[in-house]
Amino acid sequence: MEANKNKKNGAMLQIWLMFLVMGIVLASGFFLIPKTEDERQKMMSFLGTTNTGEIVTPVADFGSFAPSSPSVKPKWKILVAETNECSDVCEQMIYNMRQVHMLLGRSTLRVERYFLTDLDKISDQELENIKGINPFLNIMS
Repeated sequence: MEANKNKKNGAMLQIWLMFLVMGIVLASGFFLIPKTEDERQKMMSFLGTTNTGEIVTPVADFGSFAPSSPSVKPKWKILVAETNECSDVCEQMIYNMRQVHMLLGRSTLRVERYFLTDLDKISDQELENIKGINPFLNIMS
């Protein structure tokens, strides 16, 4: 009889310990959820992320892309460069860049889009058309 009671107490202790561990895990999960985008970025940098891209060769001076104030948080840049007039391929690249930007969801505020071209080779009508379709596209020469 005594051995049966000890088994029952041991089983109950294991069940309560299991609930305690599950409760601690769930509670800590709720406390670790980031409340702001800055907290989320800090957590992601702590956990580690993978960034992919290409190194620009030869090295180009993109000083004008830097934030004007050191207190402004730097943003990722998406750049489409076109040396000739903006053809169908160029327009498709700008369209794809806008679609990718929208697909970023909450992270869209972390990215700026740029179109680098020779403004002398693009007609005013084409330029206005690009600006009208892409209001937040930064056009640089």
